[in-house]
Amino acid sequence: MYDDGRWVVAPSAADSIGRVLATLRPTLVTGLLRFAPGEAPTPEHRRVLDIVRRLVRATEPAARFDLVLDAAAYPDGNEVVSHMRTLDDALLPDLWHFTRWDLADREHYAVVVSAIGQAHANGQAIGGVTASTEIPEDSDYGVLLQGAGTSLQRRLAAMSTLHPVPYLVIRADTLAMPPIGGRVRAFSLWPLATSEGDRGLSAAQVTAMLDRLK
Repeated sequence: MYDDGRWVVAPSAADSIGRVLATLRPTLVTGLLRFAPGEAPTPEHRRVLDIVRRLVRATEPAARFDLVLDAAAYPDGNEVVSHMRTLDDALLPDLWHFTRWDLADREHYAVVVSAIGQAHANGQAIGGVTASTEIPEDSDYGVLLQGAGTSLQRRLAAMSTLHPVPYLVIRADTLAMPPIGGRVRAFSLWPLATSEGDRGLSAAQVTAMLDRLK
């Protein structure tokens, strides 16, 4: 709903989105709020997150919610830890989802190590997007982006051998939606190589969700 300084979906839609998500009984709601480095959360962010969390957890009490940050955008470890603490105090996420996670491990190593330390000190899971077959050591999970022509199973097998952690896959080639303040695509998200099995969103479920929000 929120991405780096702008509401992609109006805050007033929180109740509708929460009710639709609740029907899917998700165990993970990811990407609801994404913050730019140093961006402070507002009461509006907390209100929206609380509404969606309350509705989803009424049907799936164990549902977890993350916050999304860009690992490669922080200049040093102190900056990312300070930001995580500010967001944690205001929004109480269950886990942290970082974009450019493998890139930051190569080019901003102190940011990754500091973020992992901060999350684990608070009993939170942490992981992120990898565009390669590497993922930072001590990550709790990885996120793979799958487009057309990607050999998902071969890549997943290689990564699972090197880094045996759960992986989420975001498919960006199954369903498109009109731009909303820029290029935006709906996606299906499901867990792979986990004991939970396939409990995420299918393309059909995403389509039904979008139809109900019209």
